[in-house]
Amino acid sequence: VEEARVEGDAVRLSGAGLRRRWMGDLGLREAGRGR
Repeated sequence: VEEARVEGDAVRLSGAGLRRRWMGDLGLREAGRGR
């Protein structure tokens, strides 16, 4: 049970990190195009 909970947290954290990086890439691309 403990292992499953830790694994779930890792998946959720990695998903949040990927989404944040993806949104950051979009933001940089939009800013670069706006310049």
